[in-house]
Amino acid sequence: RLELTPHDIHVLRVLAERENDCWEALRLDPTAVPGDVVAPLLSHPGTSVLWEGLDRVFNYRVPSGGAAQRGFVSLTDEVRAHLSMVFHRFLAGEARRRRRVAILVNGARIDPWDPYARGERHTRALAPQRIPLKPRAAGALTVRPYVLPPQERFSSAVAHSRASGPLRWNRQQGFYFYRNDRLVQAGGWARLRTSDEHTKLARVAIDL
Repeated sequence: RLELTPHDIHVLRVLAERENDCWEALRLDPTAVPGDVVAPLLSHPGTSVLWEGLDRVFNYRVPSGGAAQRGFVSLTDEVRAHLSMVFHRFLAGEARRRRRVAILVNGARIDPWDPYARGERHTRALAPQRIPLKPRAAGALTVRPYVLPPQERFSSAVAHSRASGPLRWNRQQGFYFYRNDRLVQAGGWARLRTSDEHTKLARVAIDL
């Protein structure tokens, strides 16, 4: 018999409501959900998310068919890449005053994606700057620019492909805004300039 307390176990049921065109997140009684959902939380506190009704997200004629299965696999890969990017500081243990976080999708741990390829020998980290928000205002922006190496100077073709990011090289160039170490904007130049081939290796971390 398992003694589960609300303080230690939190299970959210995420349901896609096709009729209302929205997502609903409901807190569940841990004793009323499948055991494999609760099992990872028995040794430590955390949150499990149970996604149901996902067949309603797609308009496949045969929800159990091969096309639907391939669509779910592709969507899973997109979710994994997005989480790897948005929470890369937490996954890598770089978030300030926070423990390292583990995120698993279908039981597989997600590795952090470093937008700046700092593990590459030829990545250039330029001098960081602090920019005041306005005269005499509290706080400032911390800006850390990086220039990634060209393809031929990457350690491998696999490393170059991974560094391109979920949106690929041209769309991943630009500013990376963080708030409390969570990435809230990945790429783009915030209307200061347009993205083009000549600046695709430039990525700038900005902490709010």
